Amino acid sequence: MLAATAITAGGAAALWPSASAQEPSASPTPNTSGTPIATAVIDGGTIDAPRAAAGAPVLLSLSIAPRTLPATGQPREALFVQLLDAGGTSATSATPVTIRLASNEPRIANVPTSVTIAAGVGAVAVPVTVLAEGLATLTAQADGLASAQTTLTGQIVSVPTHATALGIAFAPRTFIAGAGGPTWLTLSVLEAPEGNPVPATADTEVRLVSSRPSVVTVPAVVTVPAYESSITVDVTALAQGSATVTALRSGLASATQSIAVLPATSLVDGGLQIVAVPGTMVSGSSTQPRFVLQAAAGEEAALAFPCGELQLSSSRPGAIAVPDRITPDCQPGWHAVVVGGTFGNEVGITTVTAALPGLQPGQVTVETVGASVASVRATIAPAMPMYGADSVGWLIVEAVDASGRPATVAGDLEVSVAGPAGLSPESITIPRGSSSTIVPLGRVEPGSSPTLRLSAGALDSAEVTVRPERSSLPPATAGGGAPAPVFEFGRWRVPVIWVFVTGAIAVVGLLVVIAWSARARPRELD
Repeated sequence: MLAATAITAGGAAALWPSASAQEPSASPTPNTSGTPIATAVIDGGTIDAPRAAAGAPVLLSLSIAPRTLPATGQPREALFVQLLDAGGTSATSATPVTIRLASNEPRIANVPTSVTIAAGVGAVAVPVTVLAEGLATLTAQADGLASAQTTLTGQIVSVPTHATALGIAFAPRTFIAGAGGPTWLTLSVLEAPEGNPVPATADTEVRLVSSRPSVVTVPAVVTVPAYESSITVDVTALAQGSATVTALRSGLASATQSIAVLPATSLVDGGLQIVAVPGTMVSGSSTQPRFVLQAAAGEEAALAFPCGELQLSSSRPGAIAVPDRITPDCQPGWHAVVVGGTFGNEVGITTVTAALPGLQPGQVTVETVGASVASVRATIAPAMPMYGADSVGWLIVEAVDASGRPATVAGDLEVSVAGPAGLSPESITIPRGSSSTIVPLGRVEPGSSPTLRLSAGALDSAEVTVRPERSSLPPATAGGGAPAPVFEFGRWRVPVIWVFVTGAIAVVGLLVVIAWSARARPRELD
């Protein structure tokens, strides 16, 4: 059973996604300006008196934030279930409320079968697992409460295509029999033969066959994990020679690739050869880019790698970044070494260059494909944020592409937030491999509608205004006794009793004036 996160009675939470304010999905329509019990007009100004306390919950509200979620197969808290009273205002229950949840398209989106809103709590955040592209309607029901529905859109955000072929690549380009260092095979699922990699929709088992197991042995079966586009496995170079490896799976075009196993040489006029793993990279993949470096003289002779400090550079660090200098793990007699890189949030072509004293520099060109992050977007959840409580709700921050679709960030994306102190953290991180994150919001004082402004480097910025409903919590009294109802006039809060006392004094004064006027009027003669 997936766990849910509830707002505590004080308004705080343990885990917090974020989304824009949305209308509750069940009637009646909420009155976001409060539910007045009286209205008075004084010199053209209107004084509304909100009710002293929230009513009993009578209906449910469902919100999805954000409404479009990436089909990653990983649960994320993005569904918000809220209790509302008959006036459409956030309410709480004196006893726990069990909510039954359902999805009409489990193949697209799954939700827990039930969650519980604790006593004294007005809302709960529920994890949703999106498995595929499409629309799913989510439903919430509870005994004695009107049910609610909301629609979720699932999208595969990195590469919205389906695999039709397999691909094989070796790193390094040639192996040395019995040498240390990496001897890797990368298996990819591709949109077409020789095409771009695409995420697998489920765990994908592939059979590998070596034409000469006495030269190169490979695993019999390799599984590309769901929602990944490739996997890298170790193979073994046993003897000098060459072998061809074939990848087979029903329904996908097969792939073959040859590899040469060479003897180590003592040539000194070699250069660096670099192989990117994988050769074409999907932005946002959980596997970071790696580069296998080998010392070789042309295509025929491989050298034992001369261990030492490498100098590296990237033509496009916004797509793939590499360290400027690094001494990789290396032992005498190794034929190759591995250097790791990190994804940025750009897509496109990147050239990585490596240099090592005594060898000619080497280069490799890598293409990063996927959704490029263009801007950040912010929304508020749940449907009816409430001020006066310790927490007004959640802030959801998304990374989106130029068309407004969620875009998976390939590296941690730091988002700066400007706004009133204590309302939101000053910095929020969308973690690598995700397209959004959520944080709890703080308290919003009655009568205010603060605005948060979000920025992330050169990406387009965003802003969102917190527009909470009138507080359904009764205002506290200094003496700790029963709360006193108030009238609100702009920023002014006037206790109702003062209004009635003032009105009573005015009425008494008016009666006195009328009586005095009557007594002062001359008596008419008969």
